[in-house]
Amino acid sequence: MFLLNPLKSMPEKINKLFPYLCAILLIALFFQGVSRIDDKSDFRDYFNASKLFRLGQDIYQVEIVRKLRDSIKLEDAFKLENLIRLEELKNSVGTYIYPPTFAFLLIPLTFFSYNTASAIFYFLNFLSLCLSIFLISKIIRTEKFFLILFFTLLLSYRFLENHINNNQVSFLLIFLTLFALRTDNKFLSATILSLAIVIKLTPAIFILFFFLKRDFVTPALTFGFLLLWIFIPSLAGHEFNLAMLRNWYDLVLNNFMQNPEFRAWKNNQSLVATLAKYFLSSADPLNQSMYGLPLNDFSARTVKMLFYLFSISLLGFMGYRLRKGLEQNQIIAGLFILSVILSGISWVHSFVVLIFPLFYGISRIVKPPVARHTKVLFTIGGILPILTARMISGSYIESLSLMYSIVLYSSILIYISVLNFDPDETRIKI
Repeated sequence: MFLLNPLKSMPEKINKLFPYLCAILLIALFFQGVSRIDDKSDFRDYFNASKLFRLGQDIYQVEIVRKLRDSIKLEDAFKLENLIRLEELKNSVGTYIYPPTFAFLLIPLTFFSYNTASAIFYFLNFLSLCLSIFLISKIIRTEKFFLILFFTLLLSYRFLENHINNNQVSFLLIFLTLFALRTDNKFLSATILSLAIVIKLTPAIFILFFFLKRDFVTPALTFGFLLLWIFIPSLAGHEFNLAMLRNWYDLVLNNFMQNPEFRAWKNNQSLVATLAKYFLSSADPLNQSMYGLPLNDFSARTVKMLFYLFSISLLGFMGYRLRKGLEQNQIIAGLFILSVILSGISWVHSFVVLIFPLFYGISRIVKPPVARHTKVLFTIGGILPILTARMISGSYIESLSLMYSIVLYSSILIYISVLNFDPDETRIKI
């Protein structure tokens, strides 16, 4: 049961090593990312979308996606030529799924070559990770910061590495969210949180944090600034921006709300994607048959109802714990987890947001008393993603665990255990 009592009694000489160990992990991650800057990554999708925006072309390629989907019937999905086209849909066509504002904001990078733009974006992103760690040190006060950070980075390493390999945007979102929660300036907080939301919808769940604090001004300001961010791309053409907003709604938001199987592929570890993989034969036909899925074939309506039921249960658990009182950091940790598991699309790198819940959980474990069952739940949730990683378990176990969404279950275990800690600071109640 590492991560438990041994952390409290380490000799002082060993404790002094942890700043260097943390530095080694971060430096290793940084140079691994640098070595992959020229590779194809998620940034390619952002870069191409921004280029299309600058040229006044559809950044979502809606017509291409529709034609490709409409031309493949489910019963013909396993024909060789259609397998190739499905892979094309998964890996290159219509892959930009963020609101138009993000593509608009990245337009300055499109005046550089792809490699240069990728490097600039990567450095900004990695800087966001370092700044996020700094903010965590200010939000969660502890005397054993580097010891806790080391184990947090270790348990998060799979997500950190996957994020860096994909040159994704989550580091930036974590920084913006933490900054918005940390600052006491309501206007600044609303401006920053609304920017995070307009890049990707998932940070919107943190509006709940302000409501729980009985701060109704910041959410109101956030909605106002959100409208401003949404219409800033109208500077490049109001009608074009409206058209892109409609396409984003049709391709992404409406698909998520109406179609549980929307991008419910093996690597998607969100709750709705997991239910789709389990109970919809059309979710990922390329992989489901290889791993004994679906378990049963339900209607899309039934899967949506299951998603709503489980979502309400998870939110209800936080509400139940709030009646007894939770400290602010517990709520923030819980909301970070909910932001990723209740999202429509949560690839492995999206779970890098667990860096805050993991840091908070370890900081509480090293400070007794903590119930043993809570320690066990947290430890299992923390180490499962590492144990099922390819470098430890091999490619088959990793693929099997991803198809059955082990990362989702790990996150839920962390969520339950984090909310089960007895608060030791000012409590927020409902």
